[in-house]
Amino acid sequence: MAPARQAQTACWTCRVRKKKCDRRRPVCLACATLHITCHENTGDRPAWMDNGVKQAGMTQTIKAQIRQATVDRRPNPGVRVSALQTSYAFGLEDMDAPVVPAPPGSRTGIVGATGPESDRRSSGNNSDGSLETAATAMRGDSLSTSTTSATAPSPSPSPLDLELRLDALTLGDVETDLTALYLDYVFPFLFPYYRPAIFEGGRSWLLDTLKTSPSLFHTAMSLSAYFLALYLQTADSASDATFGICSRYVWLRLEDHIDRSVRTIQDDIAELRAGATNVGHTGGCVPTPETPPPPPPSRSPALMRRARAMESVIQLQIFELAMARTVGDWEVHLVAAVTLLEDILGAHGKDDASGQPSIHAIITAMDRPDTASLMGPYRRVWNTDQGAFRFFASVLLCMDILASTTLQTAPRLQQYHASLVSFRGVADSEMGQEWRLRLEDVVGCEGWVLVCIGDVAALDAWKKKTRDQDGPAQHKELAARSREIAERLDDGLDRLAAAMHTDGSNSVPRLQAYYRYRQDDCGLQRDQTQATRIWAHAAKIYLCIVTSGSTSINNATVRDSVATVLRLLQDVPTPAILRSLAWPFFVAGCVASEEQEHEFRALFAAAGALRAFGGLVTAFRIVERVWELRHQINGATWDLSQCATVLGSRPLLM
Repeated sequence: MAPARQAQTACWTCRVRKKKCDRRRPVCLACATLHITCHENTGDRPAWMDNGVKQAGMTQTIKAQIRQATVDRRPNPGVRVSALQTSYAFGLEDMDAPVVPAPPGSRTGIVGATGPESDRRSSGNNSDGSLETAATAMRGDSLSTSTTSATAPSPSPSPLDLELRLDALTLGDVETDLTALYLDYVFPFLFPYYRPAIFEGGRSWLLDTLKTSPSLFHTAMSLSAYFLALYLQTADSASDATFGICSRYVWLRLEDHIDRSVRTIQDDIAELRAGATNVGHTGGCVPTPETPPPPPPSRSPALMRRARAMESVIQLQIFELAMARTVGDWEVHLVAAVTLLEDILGAHGKDDASGQPSIHAIITAMDRPDTASLMGPYRRVWNTDQGAFRFFASVLLCMDILASTTLQTAPRLQQYHASLVSFRGVADSEMGQEWRLRLEDVVGCEGWVLVCIGDVAALDAWKKKTRDQDGPAQHKELAARSREIAERLDDGLDRLAAAMHTDGSNSVPRLQAYYRYRQDDCGLQRDQTQATRIWAHAAKIYLCIVTSGSTSINNATVRDSVATVLRLLQDVPTPAILRSLAWPFFVAGCVASEEQEHEFRALFAAAGALRAFGGLVTAFRIVERVWELRHQINGATWDLSQCATVLGSRPLLM
């Protein structure tokens, strides 16, 4: 960014705080020191400076930011639950007007004796030194169970009988409701493209993990409570006299469950490090649990305990990204999960003939006698362990790729992309495609686009590393590598366009389509094709930025791709799908023209209260800040990573 300039008037943040301002721009020294938003004074009084309710709300928001920044600067900030303390319900006319519902005060530790104690997990000899990396990343002092203190608003008057009813609720009642909420609403909202067929086992693995894995269960309950807390902020329910007490009760459940989840993961990682002796899932979590039988001897205990530890860490990561309010420990958790997957690939994922990484080897090692025979040449039923591993490994691959775009590094799992990721258009019988991971099930985007995004991130890291060697040879290699990626993206988009016309002619009656195999589900493929096109055009923008820097903003390819992304985003049917497109929204928004700004604002506003459930709200805040600074961009250093960190931290927009 350009050097700080001196303004004539104090920023609005210092004025509302009644503090002295040194008038530096774009961020004054006081705001920079406290790591809070500096509202620049351009002469026009913001709408929230009304000497009334809005101004009081903004004052509370700034105080919350100061408290949160204080926690962030501590060596081990841990898991924080302060998502609703700052504004998220932006309107179209007043984007600064805050809504400040909050969790009910600070809490640490566990409240009450709810549910079983954390269960011991499967074990094996810790023969790989890289487990130390995961254990160090996930040790107790980096996964604090404390939550950030927050100031709750004055509760609305509520009927006494409601309080008595809530007090009388049993734990089983609450957890049954939260479990149903997670299965029916929360998980489909987080992963709207995940619709496995009956022949693949459906989502049976999801119910099984809730019944048998304490850490996954408690994190899922936290997600349900947060989802419900956001839903209670809707206009119809927020004015209800019962809103205050219901909101407080939901937050108590959320904090209690996330405390338990973190502690369970700590125990799992400690056992993984020490090489405990118990094998498999034990103990139930949801009401009337069923304890599964121990795995057959053919299944490796070391494989199963690593897989479950990895799944627990990724589920915690999903929760933190759904909160979308603080930086959290996503980098720490990502390192831990990647390390565990690398352990699995190294110890259990080698092809016997070639010695190369093989998803087939891992899935086969997880076979159980009850499902091993239920397979054909191109169709098979995954057991619950296989289904869970395939899902969470797919999520991790996507996280690793998207993290690399803000960290300016190559994806840590890039070397495994060719052997793990499924590419639509390649016959299932070729290269073991039926075993590979379909990333479009997780984010809607086909794997080939995400692999291209990872390759662009690797190119960006290479360009940064060879900056001192700037010369004809470096320029030639940069041009060649970027051209190869651009050709792959263009070829893929052409293939998608051709497939869209073909799919229309091969459609079948709706009732008959119900019985077709998942790969023939035209409705799902159309949804994924639309998402893939959005991601592919965002990838083209990203590639142009990496190749040409700030000069790419006026590039015809960039302008066309921004317009295409915006048009396709406007056709998105649900907030759940828009939430899953946070990264393309961020990429296109950062280079949008001033005339397109209101269209991006309208998109965000239309998502409703649940836009705060995930990375969309973070993406929008970054984009808005980039727009504010668009005339202060330093063309020599500007890139997408710099845009991503404009709020002072590195986000993971998934």
